[in-house]
Amino acid sequence: MSFKINKSGFLSTRYLSCILLVLLSVITFFNILDNGFVYDDNTVIGENTRVFNLWNIRYLFSEKYFRIVGKGKEYAFGEASYRPTVTATYFIDALIFKGTSWGSHLTNLLIHISNVLLVFLFLSIGLGLTKKTSLFGGLLFAVHPLVTEPVNAVGFREDLLVVFFCMAGMLIYSIYREKVLSPRKKIVIDSLHAFLYLLALFAKESAIVYPILLLMVLFYKKISIRREFVLLCLLIGISVFYLYIRFFVMVNPNVDHLVYPGGKISSNFYTMSTVFFGYIKLAFAPITLLADYNIGYKRNFLDVQVICSIALLVSLFFVSEYFFIKKKSLWAFGWCWFFICLAPVSNAIP
Repeated sequence: MSFKINKSGFLSTRYLSCILLVLLSVITFFNILDNGFVYDDNTVIGENTRVFNLWNIRYLFSEKYFRIVGKGKEYAFGEASYRPTVTATYFIDALIFKGTSWGSHLTNLLIHISNVLLVFLFLSIGLGLTKKTSLFGGLLFAVHPLVTEPVNAVGFREDLLVVFFCMAGMLIYSIYREKVLSPRKKIVIDSLHAFLYLLALFAKESAIVYPILLLMVLFYKKISIRREFVLLCLLIGISVFYLYIRFFVMVNPNVDHLVYPGGKISSNFYTMSTVFFGYIKLAFAPITLLADYNIGYKRNFLDVQVICSIALLVSLFFVSEYFFIKKKSLWAFGWCWFFICLAPVSNAIP
């Protein structure tokens, strides 16, 4: 990556901003190194002897990934869904840090710091925002309380990895999109971009919306879809490949049949509307944060909370869509990004 020094001294400002973001991230989360393992941390690495033998990596690509073992009948690698990318990082942790909790927490912290820098650089280079706006976005992402859970819990590392690989792909694309590349180099860059997307998918299924996010960036930056036709085909092909592996090849035989909350799709719609409203509230007022929320099922459309949540979400969605499509508004771009990224966890598929 190369940057040119301009009259405003943007190069030095960008480096200083990166240093500030790193320092703030470290200051905010450095105390996690004193933490032990919590929640599923022991299942995935703390007490999981399988990740301490590199020869077991071969099981990441076989049905033994889900084999129930041990007295607690836990899954072989502690995951109920097929996520080999995140499991591979536990092997690395075990190899380097010998299963110590501080080592695994350090890995989470380093990934978070990388994500903060990637977000800042994407806002600056990818979207072309001002120095102050890009820095503000990076600072907000670095310290927002809603990132506490994935940074603190080793077993929730998949969320950090999805951001890392997706934003790395976005940044690589942003750096090379305006350069005149030879056909061979263009194929190499597109293949690297697609490979990062593949790693994100096998870290967590929520990465499936990445091609839509890229289309949003193309539209926002007024880039022809025809120009990136090959890249988009690669991403779509990888999406189809992943869905086939996820739903037809690497299916967890130990998971019971899943149903919608309350047993009906309508109940899921009402319930998730209030959950999404809760996400928005916590984004702006991150108070009374809990490790586990007791979400009561909503079965009645006439419930005041359901009506208010649906009204707000529908209004916000269509207003942001309008201003993004018609005006290419930055705030509307952000809200569209918000809704798209929440779509995979809407429980549309139980």
